[in-house]
Amino acid sequence: MTLRKAGRSTIAALLLAAAFAAPPAGAAPGDLAGATGAAGWSVAADDAAGTVTMCGERYCAELDVDGAAAVRSLEVDGREVLAGGGLYSSVTTAAGEVTSLDLDADPVVEVTGDTVEVRFATPAADEVWTFRAGAGELGFTLGRTYRADASLVEQGTPAITFAEDAFEHLRWPGDGGNFPLGGDLVNTYQESWLAGGDRVDPNIRTSKEQVGYDLLNPATGVALSIDASTSHDGVGSGRATELWRSREDSGAVLNLAVLTSATGLRYAGPNPLGYGYQTTKNGTPVFAPVAVTAGQTDEVTLRLAAADVDDFYDLGDLRGVNEQALSAAINDYARWMMQDADKGASTEQPQLQSEVPPLEMHWIAQLLQLFPEPNAIAAFEAGLEDIRDHLIEPSGRVICCYPGFGSTWGHDYGDQVPGFALGVAMAYELSGDDEWLAGMRDGVDRAIDHLIANWTDPETRFVRNVNPELSEADYDNDYWESSTGAFNGYTTALLYDALTRWSALERDVLGDQERAGELADLAATIKEHYNRDVADGGFWSPDTQTFLYGTGNQDALYLPVNAAVLKTDLADTDRRRAIVEAVEAQNATHNYDLHPMNVRDLYVEGATARTAGKGGENGGWYGAPDGDYYAGLPLLDDPQVLQTAVASFLLRYQADGFHGATAWDRDKPLSETASGVWFPTTVMPAWGLYHYGYGFQPEYDRLVLAPYVTDAMSGSAVDYTWRGVPLTVTYDDPVSFRVSLRGTLPTPLTVRWLNQEPGAQYRVALGPGQPRTLTAGPDGAVEAEVPAGTRGPLWARCLTCELPPAADTSGAEPAVRGYDPGDAATRSDAYEQAGMRIAVGPRPVEVTSLGRFKADGNSDVHRVKIVDVEGAVVASAAVDMTGRADRDGFVSAALSEPVTLQPGLYDVVSTETRGGDTWYDAGGTVQAGPGITVLGAVSGRQFEVAAEGATSYGPVTFGYRQVGEPQPWLQTLAEPRTVRARSGEELTFDVTVWGQADAPLAGELTADLPDGWTAEPQAFEVPADGAPASVTVPVTVHVSPDAPTGDARLAFTATGPDGLSSTRTVTVSVANLLFDFDDGTTQGWTGGPGVAGVRAVPSMANGPGVPYAGTHLLEFDGGPMVDADPRTISVEPDTPLDLSHASTFYAQVNSYGAWPLSPDSYEVTITLHSGEESISATSEYEANVWNTATVDVSSWEHRDAVTRVDVTYVVNVDGEYRLFFDLDSVGYDT
Repeated sequence: MTLRKAGRSTIAALLLAAAFAAPPAGAAPGDLAGATGAAGWSVAADDAAGTVTMCGERYCAELDVDGAAAVRSLEVDGREVLAGGGLYSSVTTAAGEVTSLDLDADPVVEVTGDTVEVRFATPAADEVWTFRAGAGELGFTLGRTYRADASLVEQGTPAITFAEDAFEHLRWPGDGGNFPLGGDLVNTYQESWLAGGDRVDPNIRTSKEQVGYDLLNPATGVALSIDASTSHDGVGSGRATELWRSREDSGAVLNLAVLTSATGLRYAGPNPLGYGYQTTKNGTPVFAPVAVTAGQTDEVTLRLAAADVDDFYDLGDLRGVNEQALSAAINDYARWMMQDADKGASTEQPQLQSEVPPLEMHWIAQLLQLFPEPNAIAAFEAGLEDIRDHLIEPSGRVICCYPGFGSTWGHDYGDQVPGFALGVAMAYELSGDDEWLAGMRDGVDRAIDHLIANWTDPETRFVRNVNPELSEADYDNDYWESSTGAFNGYTTALLYDALTRWSALERDVLGDQERAGELADLAATIKEHYNRDVADGGFWSPDTQTFLYGTGNQDALYLPVNAAVLKTDLADTDRRRAIVEAVEAQNATHNYDLHPMNVRDLYVEGATARTAGKGGENGGWYGAPDGDYYAGLPLLDDPQVLQTAVASFLLRYQADGFHGATAWDRDKPLSETASGVWFPTTVMPAWGLYHYGYGFQPEYDRLVLAPYVTDAMSGSAVDYTWRGVPLTVTYDDPVSFRVSLRGTLPTPLTVRWLNQEPGAQYRVALGPGQPRTLTAGPDGAVEAEVPAGTRGPLWARCLTCELPPAADTSGAEPAVRGYDPGDAATRSDAYEQAGMRIAVGPRPVEVTSLGRFKADGNSDVHRVKIVDVEGAVVASAAVDMTGRADRDGFVSAALSEPVTLQPGLYDVVSTETRGGDTWYDAGGTVQAGPGITVLGAVSGRQFEVAAEGATSYGPVTFGYRQVGEPQPWLQTLAEPRTVRARSGEELTFDVTVWGQADAPLAGELTADLPDGWTAEPQAFEVPADGAPASVTVPVTVHVSPDAPTGDARLAFTATGPDGLSSTRTVTVSVANLLFDFDDGTTQGWTGGPGVAGVRAVPSMANGPGVPYAGTHLLEFDGGPMVDADPRTISVEPDTPLDLSHASTFYAQVNSYGAWPLSPDSYEVTITLHSGEESISATSEYEANVWNTATVDVSSWEHRDAVTRVDVTYVVNVDGEYRLFFDLDSVGYDT
């Protein structure tokens, strides 16, 4: 049956509906062109409305043919997903835009069974649209025949406008990638991308050379898959999709436009390969105009189908880990690294700047192990091929970072070659493609040979630093740009890894025994010298039990170098275990949930690194080395440490999704730093879990399965794909596993049981064979092999292996045995530690477990810990809230071993996160067990007491037994713990002395102070009567008038009877600050000529990313600048500044740099005015780091009345540029 609609002629309403029941058994399928149709679809034309409605089982589309041709509505699983013009056709030439939204004449419509054909003409082209309704999908083909030769500035073949909140993610099957599009975290935190809401940026326009994708909304459960093909699929760059947000009446809609070209699309930017130009930031099209000829017909077919969101996020069935958060970290964030089917992947805001830095490729390969799909692997290989073809010079020198552009940044960084070589080796591990590896071999060989010949020491083969004199102000030498001295321990460790992997490939895959031997010898030379003590010319520090970063750096337990070592056999087992113990001890001392880069400063002897120094590279937190560090955790034989680390990582991920920054402050984990706005490698701890927890370890000739899981993770069934074969590993317990294969095992599978007794024998059942006896190797690993070609299912059980340690919880009693929330509200509004302060006593207690109260709907995994009064973690466990609560409402997890708490004060806290599990606010009442006194609710890193008495946030608990004899105790607390002061200032500290004894505890409180500081001793008496009690004593401290700028440590000691004493240390930061901008204002500073704006801001776009001190800095826009073009900001105080006691006036200065220009120098001049008199000084400074600029005023006779201060910046460079300048912490030294 056919119905035509021409011009404005009338059509009768028509419904062609299929029978929704299946045809009788044996019956022929219905005629899809007839009214009876196929099951599950319907087509209805409405003459009055001028619409045709096409529906399937899970979709319904309404086509507007009343003076237009557009799908105005598309409902998927009952939810509308379109807005604005919906799905329509668009062509833009120099003459303007022509669309199908407003036609001169009604289209001609023919409805035949399940098929709707629409014909219409525009001034640019004749178009034929064909829809075919099916039960599962709606097919749509757009055919466009151009009427004349033209140059298409833009095209929508077709264009689709989605509603602002319709979808939160867009998955690209062609390369395995993902684009975050919206949702609470993206819309709240993600700038410079496709966010909706307040973060919408209409100037961002991005693309991929793909036309099929999956649109996902985990919040609503709606998913729409669009499979597509075009008439130019066989043409290189013959089709693409562009995406952008725009503000419409219906909100910040998402626009997608299909582009095609018979001769191949060209990027509008100057790089023909597209690197660096897949995204524009000014709203202009990504691709150059497309030439079409009269009579040319382009055709695009879309197949739209509802899909199941869960299919895109399913990891299996995980226990002891927050599967939803883990899946989001992998599938929403890690996949963001993929740039296109022919453009590989990168870590630094991929797609926005689209590059393939060779020095990142080993990390890209690691993340790819989380979704080793064929198209993703092929895309990664394509990026590596572009490095081979465009970033390796004939000499073998590897440059960076945009194929098609030549060298940009990172020239001769020592990790460019190892990163590339490792990337190639690890890509081969995932694909097993011998032919591809052979094609990459020459590039890798030339790169390694060039590095060895030009940048390694002939005796040790240590990699030399390009800039051996690097300071904190410089960025050079390797990815972390902070190594100094002659040799680099980080790049040398990577080189060792690359040499050992390539030696094995040359020997066993490529068949070159001579080359294999050469590489092995080089690696052996590195290993021999690297492990020598620093004093003997090596990198090992006996003091910290870790390896040095650069031979000129301070001994700082730098995580990237030590994590790189842990992934290899460069150090022996004992030494690698010592590294992990040192890092874990540092974390416990400072109560860090994540593993920061370093705590000790890299450059200043004895100093503590700023908590986000140098863009986070000197003291902050990055995810990549934290994930790498997981390589060492199995050496502890305590998988609880790994499970707890994963819980901490996922709780942090949920707080902001890692949107908006590249690195974070180690002490304030939500305080962002560094310049990029997203780094997929931040979720590297997810790889750490899969590689070293679940134990999926690809090698070039096999898959190793080396699980390291807790008993709480038992029952997990984890999905994985190995060289195209899907499999599931079920962890029945920490030493028993089942492997289900959906296909034939493509390589051998080596099963490895860890942490057994070296040389001992163990009974292993490797199904379906009989048990066998195996001997543990020197590292305590028991190994068994399943041959290639095996079909599942199979099992691997060690019948006599030792299980990981676990504390005996029998006979333990709960610290909280009753909780009444009363009027306390539940909340989930903060990422912080929250719980209670307790007093233990008079007897010590042995803690065996930690727990958290289970509020309605709780299902996350929380890190619960006990922290002593020094702020150090003494016990920690991951508590899975999907577990069953006890009779008091708590879910608990056993410690790996009992921990004894001596009498005194402790904080028991759980890590909570934004939008996660709810927990109770303070105000409810807890009933404590014997020997435990609850003193109040605490939260934050400093454990501020928000409410005193028997109350707790959460609440939290622990299992314990009283041990030992009663004993009196005394402990001191002091507030504030950190404070800023001026020279000569008077400070008051509230020192609280706690104690427990049968009688009052009297004594004296004294202060150990820097020279010239004073404080009088104070008497105290704790009113003890058998229960914990306290007294607070105010202590006045007089800061020396000559106290220099810097941190001063003060120690308050309470000395009581019978030798009882307790000392508490506080820090006073002496700074005679005049302007700190921490009130969020400019504090009177204004801009001079050329300055485009002055404002107080909490962060900056480039390094170091954060204020020098406090919460804000002053920033100003220099506006357009040419050559050495000074910019001045000034302040005129209401009252003249009295600097009569000052010797030096100082300010912290910085600027972003003038990239891509290379300034000869940066200069700043500070001028102080006193009426007509003035004094000034000029200093050179470095960009992207805080610098101290000073003026010596010690002999200036007018310093007692400063009426104006000018700060003038000059960039000595030739060319046009625009940059921002920074100022902070303006003050003076005495």
